[in-house]
Amino acid sequence: MDRSEAPIFPESAWSGPEDLIVEFARPDTLIAPQLQILFAQWTALAAGRIGPQRAEIVPRALAPILPRIQIHEVINDGQSFKVRLVGTALVAAVGRDFTGATFSSADTALLVRRLLAALQPVARYKRPIRTSAPRTAAKKISFLSAENLWLPLSEDGSAVTQILGCSIFSEPENFGSSVSGKQLLW
Repeated sequence: MDRSEAPIFPESAWSGPEDLIVEFARPDTLIAPQLQILFAQWTALAAGRIGPQRAEIVPRALAPILPRIQIHEVINDGQSFKVRLVGTALVAAVGRDFTGATFSSADTALLVRRLLAALQPVARYKRPIRTSAPRTAAKKISFLSAENLWLPLSEDGSAVTQILGCSIFSEPENFGSSVSGKQLLW
């Protein structure tokens, strides 16, 4: 995309790979309380900017959800992404630690296609994204639904340089409704 060209924002949610729903995150779109709290913390830190710098994110403030956190470095304006951090709950769910791996559209695995469907709009639109699916792409827990929040981080105030993500898994009957008390501690 030409830097002088303003991105055209989709007006509502759009579909990603295999039942993935992608939408701009707002407080009223988030179901999981952990994601609501993370969004509020991020909004306060961003203070009207594209997003806070990574150094402004204090791990202690994220302690309850740290095992569910991931950070991705944006490469070539979102053409690919390098995994910088993956929480232990996500490693356990996927069965592999992807820290250090780089993903692009050349990757065909469902997990990667869904990841790119979330990360690319964050990099392009410079806005938080919420994704949800009635079934996770992680084979070990594919019987669970997922809600994810993807938040832009910016070192220079003009480009998304990293993306902070958080994933919450729950029992499928809670997909799309309040999940309080029904979330699993993955």
